[in-house]
Amino acid sequence: MAKSAFFDMGKPALETASRSLHTCNSTDRIGKVINLMIDKPAYRRLPVLSNGEFHGLVTIMDVLEFLCRKAPIITSTVSRITETNVVKFDKDETVRGALETFRKEGLGGCPILDGKRLVGMISEWDFAKKVDRKTGIKVRDAMSHPAVVKGHWPVRDVAKMLCYGAFRRMPVAEKGILIGVVTPHDILSFLRKKNRLDKLHLERTPIDRILSPRLVTIEPKADIRQAVEKMYRNKVGGLPVEHDQELLGIITERDVLEVMA
Repeated sequence: MAKSAFFDMGKPALETASRSLHTCNSTDRIGKVINLMIDKPAYRRLPVLSNGEFHGLVTIMDVLEFLCRKAPIITSTVSRITETNVVKFDKDETVRGALETFRKEGLGGCPILDGKRLVGMISEWDFAKKVDRKTGIKVRDAMSHPAVVKGHWPVRDVAKMLCYGAFRRMPVAEKGILIGVVTPHDILSFLRKKNRLDKLHLERTPIDRILSPRLVTIEPKADIRQAVEKMYRNKVGGLPVEHDQELLGIITERDVLEVMA
């Protein structure tokens, strides 16, 4: 099926974007931003405003990397970890232009501006959810192959792998058996619950103790539309690909976008 069947390439990207936005201010404390990223609805990236104008972005990966330091001060202002040199779209950017930029830059999300005013945020998920019927593309042809984490590895080491690797979520297995998927959200939630957000560099708890008991997987022969449906229903950004209890890979919003854009 032609990709143009899913995306109206000449349409303004703003019409696909999220316009009901949650933001933070450059003077907000990092601890407050962490709470926003953990609580429901959770946010993986937040636009940062300064005097009402767009200033930059802070992502959950920025937060995790900050906490990996030896003495993170979570009462510091979020401006300390804000990315200000980010890709931005003008309000008139088309879906075609946005898709090309997402693929070229490997973006997870991008602000849309009218001058210096933030008017929308467009993300991988905003595009992926447009895949609303069968595509003829199998999950096995779109999945990626992240590093596999061992269940007994300590939280601090897995956090560093997430920060300095290429993946935002990684499968966790022990003795060849898939037991879960770890994300930055899992680690931040665990640290907050234990009141140890500033002690990540000391955290030796095995990663398998902090995983969600719910494990949702998908078969490699499934159409990627089924993967999108499962991600939406379970509010996750990626699914392990498994057959006969063998872990084959993982499919994410980005993987869907890569084969459809």
